[in-house]
Amino acid sequence: MATLLFRSRWLAAAAVFILGLAWLLYSPSILTWVEHLGSDSFSEAQNFDLIEAINFLESLKPVLRRQSLRATGLTIALGFLLAAAVYAVAVFLARGRGFATAGPVAVGASVLIAGLVSIQLYPAVSAFRSNSEIYRGIYDNFHARSNATVIQSGPARDLKVVVYIGESISALNMGIYGYPRQTTPELEAFQAENENVLVFHEVFAPHVHTAPSLLEALSVGVDRAEDFMPIADRRRVSVIDLLNQAGIPSSLISNQGSSGTWNNLASTVVFRNVADKEFSFNSVLLGELEHRARRPLDHEFLVTALDEHGSLHREGREVVFMHSYAGHGPYLRHIDERYKQPVDDFLQGRSAVSIIGDGIPDPDRVVRTVEDYDSTVRYADYCVASVLRRVKASPFPAVFVYFSDHGDAVYAGRLHDSSRFLHEMARVPFHVYFNEAAARHYPELVSRFRSASSERKPSTLAQFPASLLSLFGLEVEGGFYKGIGQDDLETLPPILTRETGAGYSYVRIGTEEFPGIGLRGPRDATDAHTGLFRATRLLRHETTQLCQYGSNTIGKALRGAMVADCLWLEVAEGQRGIPTGDPSPSAPAGLDLEAVTDIARGYGRSLWIAGRELHSAAGCRSLDSFFAANAKHGPLNALIMFPSNTPWHEPELRVCIDSLRSKGFRTAFEVPLGTAVRCSHELAGSVRHDVLCAGLSQLLRDVAESGAFTDLGFDYSAAGTIEQLAVGTHLGWNVWNVTVEQLDSNRLSRFRMVAVDLEEDPNDR
Repeated sequence: MATLLFRSRWLAAAAVFILGLAWLLYSPSILTWVEHLGSDSFSEAQNFDLIEAINFLESLKPVLRRQSLRATGLTIALGFLLAAAVYAVAVFLARGRGFATAGPVAVGASVLIAGLVSIQLYPAVSAFRSNSEIYRGIYDNFHARSNATVIQSGPARDLKVVVYIGESISALNMGIYGYPRQTTPELEAFQAENENVLVFHEVFAPHVHTAPSLLEALSVGVDRAEDFMPIADRRRVSVIDLLNQAGIPSSLISNQGSSGTWNNLASTVVFRNVADKEFSFNSVLLGELEHRARRPLDHEFLVTALDEHGSLHREGREVVFMHSYAGHGPYLRHIDERYKQPVDDFLQGRSAVSIIGDGIPDPDRVVRTVEDYDSTVRYADYCVASVLRRVKASPFPAVFVYFSDHGDAVYAGRLHDSSRFLHEMARVPFHVYFNEAAARHYPELVSRFRSASSERKPSTLAQFPASLLSLFGLEVEGGFYKGIGQDDLETLPPILTRETGAGYSYVRIGTEEFPGIGLRGPRDATDAHTGLFRATRLLRHETTQLCQYGSNTIGKALRGAMVADCLWLEVAEGQRGIPTGDPSPSAPAGLDLEAVTDIARGYGRSLWIAGRELHSAAGCRSLDSFFAANAKHGPLNALIMFPSNTPWHEPELRVCIDSLRSKGFRTAFEVPLGTAVRCSHELAGSVRHDVLCAGLSQLLRDVAESGAFTDLGFDYSAAGTIEQLAVGTHLGWNVWNVTVEQLDSNRLSRFRMVAVDLEEDPNDR
């Protein structure tokens, strides 16, 4: 740029400056994303539908996250020093050899930049393998000789089993799991009318891309030491081959492709030996143009094909697999016209910032995507219910199983990009329904599955083959799992095992330890949300609830409700006295408390309401009035924390606090952090704390004796101080500012609520 300025080439110099500044601002986030790319990312990118490709590229906008100006300034300073050094060397070489100065400078700078970028890109690019290479490796691994033998472990049962595989449907966006929108009315109505609809919670897909997820969900492994390897590198046995061993015929009805591309590997590998296949079109004839074909809608093809198949109206054991297509983006492209409108008005009238936060580019587009996705979930609900009704009508014992291959993270605008994993990408529905004939003939089987669904044990679709075989009284000899909802955390394999340039990575759901055999640098890539989820299931403290701190947008509150026991929300006295989720009463984008209570109630979570600005009688009454009106929606467990400057002795305020207590809410007093910190310093000294901390000690006694409060709330850094000063009081303790890494501490069991800071959340604000 300096050379261009010296030569008065102003436009060229300005262009170089702008491009260089843009690179400095955005290169850290871009290179971080590139670093997390793996072989699965490149495989997913092959044979893209052009419209799907555009949809995916739009989801990459959050990758262009600008680094701080301070960091940019430091980078610029270092860059100038480096450029000066390169320039000096180039001038020296030019003078010695008679060259012009600009040439060596340009060449040297280009080589330097290209070298730095190549170093960053090489690990990701080196993980790439073509479709043909992947197919050959997986085919060999799935058809190698193995000792997987099916044995009869229980009474043989004559059943028809229909397995409906959904596409890209996350449990987070399903009303039947607590989502506060009408996305699954038909499933909920069917469940209300039929007691043998069993809904399994906390089920994970093995991966967030279709091919690796279904390859694992529809096969069994032969060596637990391979659990930490990508599915393409593991030896597996297809569930179809296991059914064939047992003499149980199977068939496939698919609206996906029949062969060729990465996404269709389940069709070509898992279902290779299925007895009967029916596809909506022939991928073999279309070849690489498959993605341009006009597919029929799921309800047009799948339901009609099942009726024509006739399996539900003939005797004999059989398994019918159905693979839907609705869920691919753009979402509205693959659903019926009747379902292309928003499912309800839940998001209407709310600002985009209150829904998805302020850190995602083009927030209005993301909100529209959420609307489109929820409409797609509603359409999928209709399709699944249509098949359910046919299973119910069968005169023979029949079982219906529904799950999805993976979910999408639409509130974060990430779809199902494995390099930017979020918890909801892997949380999928899993439903089992026994029709009247099946329940009448095999009541003990229904009872066992009902017990498994009610225990809500975390599970992965890797356990599905065991569940399927158990319906027929079968199991794999020496198999690893009992089935969905029946295995302990110690046996669960990791999910999202990936090959990147830096080695293998995985996300832990259970407690299985990496065996350390023959793998190159496996890395535990468990995200903070999944880490909190694991902690809530591992700690098992009956009196302790783990909360997500700062649930200040709908997207963040929804994600928190999936992984935590409770949600922390800070409220303030907003316009017209309505509590909002923004500590600034004048903020126009405050999240109303009603949205968060709807989410908490739907998922069965508690609330920790930090009313740091609600220390007046008027502010307290607005909160009390809200809960009085909201009570009609059902019971709610909540802790309401008042700030340290609350004058609880004032009659009007005390009446309000007592009213909240009468509604069953616990009330907490926030211990002033500054006072607690100063006291902790004094406690560390040699002088007796009952002298130096007398003020805080007296405050805690007054709070305990006031009768206004049931609990104390304080920063975790003050826990040691409170423990010494508040011993003997009847108040419960609640702490915030705890990290995921600190959740392994058994000392957290002494608290009622623990608010965990998950650091960066894409929907934070």
